[in-house]
Amino acid sequence: MKPTYTVFVIVPKKNNYCSLAINISGFILYPGKAFFYYHCTENYEEAIHLLKDSIYSLNNIKEQGFPEMLLGSIDQYINICRVLIKQGKISEGLVELSRLLQYLFKAESNTKFCNLGDLSCIIKLDFDERIAMIEYATDVFIDKCYKSKIDLEDKLNLLKENIGQGLNNNPYFNNYYGVLDFITNDSLDINLADNPDFTSLILDLYILPNTLQFTFLSKVNTIFQDTDINNFFMQFSKDKLGLGVLLSQETQTHFYPESPIRSL
Repeated sequence: MKPTYTVFVIVPKKNNYCSLAINISGFILYPGKAFFYYHCTENYEEAIHLLKDSIYSLNNIKEQGFPEMLLGSIDQYINICRVLIKQGKISEGLVELSRLLQYLFKAESNTKFCNLGDLSCIIKLDFDERIAMIEYATDVFIDKCYKSKIDLEDKLNLLKENIGQGLNNNPYFNNYYGVLDFITNDSLDINLADNPDFTSLILDLYILPNTLQFTFLSKVNTIFQDTDINNFFMQFSKDKLGLGVLLSQETQTHFYPESPIRSL
């Protein structure tokens, strides 16, 4: 038998505070119920339904003068993608994550399960907060690829196609795309060390998501087949990126990207 939850909201009718209170209770309660259905009963469809309801509540709050609620909507959409992947719908979950990143990079909405709201909101979002959500979504995307043991380069190529080139000449965005282009390029050889574009990517690599740095350096390590580079890659992954767990097939499932909105 499914558990039941009753929420009592006692406020005057035809009052803006009534709608606000209902939506606040929704965005607080729905994710908790979704976690129960996802984690305890494996009722994934119900979990996704509740997460969509949470996003609906957050969108309503945002429209009542709280634009920062967009961060919560993005966070819950990432949770929908997590549930899809846990359900076994790995490709669909990764496609939706790539579409979410397309939204974060280009303010183009193509998400399947729900609308994240007015596209002008993502443009007005504080840049540091926007980058934090890009990094979180990227870490989830790449982590799920590693854990699912699927063709990572193929999925990153999908991501590259979705976000595209010419991202408003933004250095962060363009460097992100350049690293994706490098990782998915099958024609690279050891002479790339003399390539100025490669040097530029190395110099600005530190600003990108840790999992993207890890994947980039892994590709470099594979190309050069050099003992010193391999030792650097292993040590840097453990000490600087905190991703030593991804170096071991036995322990990689212990890496869990955490949502940044708890600390924003």
